[in-house]
Amino acid sequence: MAVALKPRSEEQYGRLMGMIAPEATPSKRIGTEAPVGSVAAGPKAGQAASEFTKAGQAPGAAFSRQLKGADISGITRLSEQPLLREAGQEATRVAQEGIGYKAGQQKYLSEQPQFKFGQAETPDLVKKLGEGEAGATETAQKVLAREKIDVPEFTTADIKEFTPLQALRGGSVESLLKKEATGPYSTGMAGLDALLFQKKGGAADLATKGIALRTAEQATADALEKKLTEEARKEAGEFVTGQKEQLSGAIKGDIEAKTKKYTEPKDKQPSALEAAQRKLASETYAGRTGAMTEASNFIKQEQNQVNNALIQEAASRLFPDDVNQFLGIVAVMNDPAKMQAIQNDPTYKQRKEKADQEIISKISALRPEQFVTTPETPTLGLANVMSAEDAAAYNRLQGLVGGQGLEAKTIAAPKSTFDQEKVRQIISDYIKNSGLFTSPQQQPVVLGSGNYNIPFSFPSF
Repeated sequence: MAVALKPRSEEQYGRLMGMIAPEATPSKRIGTEAPVGSVAAGPKAGQAASEFTKAGQAPGAAFSRQLKGADISGITRLSEQPLLREAGQEATRVAQEGIGYKAGQQKYLSEQPQFKFGQAETPDLVKKLGEGEAGATETAQKVLAREKIDVPEFTTADIKEFTPLQALRGGSVESLLKKEATGPYSTGMAGLDALLFQKKGGAADLATKGIALRTAEQATADALEKKLTEEARKEAGEFVTGQKEQLSGAIKGDIEAKTKKYTEPKDKQPSALEAAQRKLASETYAGRTGAMTEASNFIKQEQNQVNNALIQEAASRLFPDDVNQFLGIVAVMNDPAKMQAIQNDPTYKQRKEKADQEIISKISALRPEQFVTTPETPTLGLANVMSAEDAAAYNRLQGLVGGQGLEAKTIAAPKSTFDQEKVRQIISDYIKNSGLFTSPQQQPVVLGSGNYNIPFSFPSF
């Protein structure tokens, strides 16, 4: 800057604004009606200027008498008029440029991508974003991705050099006084006043005052440049942060509302998600119950097959001719008399007793749950209960704030499985360990649904 002295407080800026109307106005005379030094001229007071330079009077002596008691306050006021006037003009210029800068920044911010937020506007905005409205979505993406808005610095021209300082630099304020004065004020009077002003120290004081005033104004202008730039950047930062926070908050609030719609109980009823989870658990239980029934029936069936094998073995011994006929074993088992004969057969009784102890009782002890496996019921999520329309809006909103969207997934109740092979292996071991149906000459035949080492084959009932 043109003047680089220690800045004064910003209050100086306000004071400078008050300097627009200068106090100094020329009086009736500055070198016109009465000599400037005539107040202290003694007996010659009131004489015209020509009396001081008439014949017989040395110019130097006249000026010396003028200088001794001279009052330069009028000259001072006149010389300071342009100083105060121009200082006020510069202060006004800087202030107006500052106002223009602020107005420009306000206009610039108003043109940035943004939304209005309020009780009426926000829900409608979020609805548009959820529906994927192109214009709203594009603006939202810009707002949420924006990190800052570049703000130019406020700069103003240096405080200009005031006219009195220029006059002093030229050597005299004579032309300044002539220009500022009104009324009959000759060039000679202006020259005499300028010389008097200089001799009495007024010029030095004017220079000091002019430099101080210009320095103060420059410091105020520099401070204003920094202040307005910082304020504009702060306002732009708050604008970016505010837009982002309000938009993000509105979007997240709607996401939360959609979530609660399906996860919170209503009117003492379970939430949609809880109801769906219970339904899935019920379906899982029903599937396990079916598998348990299947296992129980299978175990009973295998137990009956062992009993039937004992009856077939006894029928083949007691009624070989009947058994060898087509469906002969069926006829024997439907004949009460022959079945009674088998029940009374000592060998049958002996084998039946052993089979009951070593095979049938052990099969009876088997429990269906030993052979049924049920996977855990899956945990359902929003994707399993949210409507397609809400899910689409939910995903669009999550996409804007970087959240996790919903992936449509169909989750069915898991199926329980019954391990028949495991049951067969256990029963096969029981039969093998009993020794009832094995011998070196016997070959394995089909009994029920398993391959057991039993020498007889007959229809299952």
